[in-house]
Amino acid sequence: MAKQAEDLLTGSFDQRVIYEACRRGILERQLPMLRRYYQEKRDAMEAALKDALGDLVTWPAPKGGFFLWTTMPAQLDAEAMIPRAVEHGVVYVAGEAFFVNAPQQNTLRLSFSAPSAERIREGVARLASTIRAELDSLSVRAEGPSRAAC
Repeated sequence: MAKQAEDLLTGSFDQRVIYEACRRGILERQLPMLRRYYQEKRDAMEAALKDALGDLVTWPAPKGGFFLWTTMPAQLDAEAMIPRAVEHGVVYVAGEAFFVNAPQQNTLRLSFSAPSAERIREGVARLASTIRAELDSLSVRAEGPSRAAC
């Protein structure tokens, strides 16, 4: 438990490699290339979100990192929506797990670090379908049974 809390389970060998890369200046030389690489992926995700969802979701402009913290309409519950997302072929991390107090159930943590720009666009399109299907489902439930069914 102490090791997990200290280093989040990174292996000792990996830690040593990174230490040496830092000590020798290798990481410092690679940073400009790495920043461009991940910035392009971040930009691809932001563009895909704007194209696929418009103003339906919001996110703060990230100043670093590998995630976009996205807020959906208030009536959506990210955790409850996961099975629908899986049906649409996309996964995400529900944001409420990252709140200390008053978790916001309509938040998502979307990662752009690993997938290509093409996969990001595809994933966002699937996420958009998921969100729209969830909103449609909620509006149907809110309206109750149709008169034809009565």
